[in-house]
Amino acid sequence: MKLPLIFSFSMWSQAVPLVAGVAAHRRLTSARVWIMFWCAVYLIMNLAARYLGARGLNNHFLSYVALPVQCLGVMWALSLWQVRPTARLTLRLAVPAFLLAFIAVTLLFEDQRSFSTIAEPVYSIVALGAAIATLLTRSPDETGSLLHQDWFWICCGLILHFGALAVLTPFAAHYLATDPQLVTSAYVIRGYVNTAAFVIIAIGIYCPSSAWSGPSF
Repeated sequence: MKLPLIFSFSMWSQAVPLVAGVAAHRRLTSARVWIMFWCAVYLIMNLAARYLGARGLNNHFLSYVALPVQCLGVMWALSLWQVRPTARLTLRLAVPAFLLAFIAVTLLFEDQRSFSTIAEPVYSIVALGAAIATLLTRSPDETGSLLHQDWFWICCGLILHFGALAVLTPFAAHYLATDPQLVTSAYVIRGYVNTAAFVIIAIGIYCPSSAWSGPSF
């Protein structure tokens, strides 16, 4: 079956922040590099999934392999944009906590040959909450234009991405057996949202450096 073209746009949109990072390499910060790392892992996973899927092989296990690494990348990046040390530490501690919970849930409850019904939605909700919290806590104190802040654009992109992912994964797991066409339609919609999200993230990667001088590790 020929896949809708938007699926390819959605997948390759994950490379746009990487291209933006190369173009803006002189003004990359640690947070931007972590976001680029997250995008790179995401792209590699999807390329591998496309390769396996085109050959009729099950590729769902790839998300279970990549999720812990993706969680590290996005949560560490968001931690670097926290103004308060307590918030920064909380996001960093969330990574090993999620990893332990992820291993337990994957081994005990998940079907690794199908869509994740627990681990990926929880990861999406945690990352979505962290991006929203970063946006809400930093915006009121910002004296310059928000449109010049990398964290503003990247958080907006992450909110779009994880908002769609948090809904889609359990939806697909529930309806795949009974209404696969509905699942395909949902993925088409998510493809448009995902493409927009990574373009927005790329704007954040490329935009002028903000005045933020927080931690760089």
